[in-house]
Order: sequence, then C-alpha cells, then structure tokens
Amino acid sequence: AGLAGLVGFSAAVAAFLVGLLLRGELADVARRRLEPLRDMLAAVFFAYFGLTTALAQIPGVVLPAVALAAVTVGTKMLTGWSLTGLSRAARLRAGALLSTRGECSVVVAGLAAASGALPPQFHALVTTYVIVTASATPFLARAFDRRRDGTCSTASAAAQPVD
Repeated sequence: AGLAGLVGFSAAVAAFLVGLLLRGELADVARRRLEPLRDMLAAVFFAYFGLTTALAQIPGVVLPAVALAAVTVGTKMLTGWSLTGLSRAARLRAGALLSTRGECSVVVAGLAAASGALPPQFHALVTTYVIVTASATPFLARAFDRRRDGTCSTASAAAQPVD
C-alpha cells in the first residue's frame, strides 16, 4: 500500500488487491493478526467519514439525494419483480430489501472524497443518499410483508403461494 501511494495509486485499493492475492498459510496468518483490528478500524473510518461530512451542505443536496434514492428504489423494485418462482409479495419485498445503500457506498465515497477528484458536495450527497435509502428500506420491506389478513410476519411474504 505504501508503494502504491508513492506511484499515485490508491493505498486502500492496493491493500485490497494484496488481500485478494494472498493465499494459503500466509493468508491465514494475516487474517488472524488483522481480525482484531478490522472492527476498530472500520468504526474509525465511519467516524472519520461523519466528521468530514459538511452538515451545512446537506440541505443543498437533499432533493438530488431523494431523487437518486427514488431511482434506486424503482430499479431495485423492478429487479425484485423480475424474480421468478416467488409470490408477488415476496418479489416486492426482495426489491425493497435490495434498495438499501450503506457501508460500501460510504467506503467508495470516502475514497473519492480523499482523492480530491470530486467536489465536496459529493460527500454530502452520498451521505444523504445513504441515510435516505437506509432509512426507507425497513419501512418498504414492512409495507410488502403483509399477510392477506392484514397482519405482519417476517416469513409471510416468502411463505405465500406463487401468483
């Protein structure tokens, strides 16, 4: 990763690629040694992302973030609807569950923001977009997890017969 930084390549992407390439006993040893650090460093990364998000920029990106979230939800609902062999409710619930955006989006946004390649508003846009989709997904999933008698069950959508 340090060498990657010297040649202008993302240290995070280089570290990821090294992780992909390690195999066998060396990978096992590295995994055991790095595992205790994983959660702590992830928490530090997300705290840093939050600290570097300019809250003053969020109001200016709410409408674009909501529009992007609506497109995301719509396309994921179509994806869920295209699943075959499932009940109508299960397909809708699958689409709703696919709609969330979270850690991966924040990681990509963090890398982009750190590179300086994108304007600062992008950071606020991604933060707002992730909050909107992550907040909407549980409500969407519950909305499509209704039994025909109106009660709600976590297993009801999958248990319904195929339409």
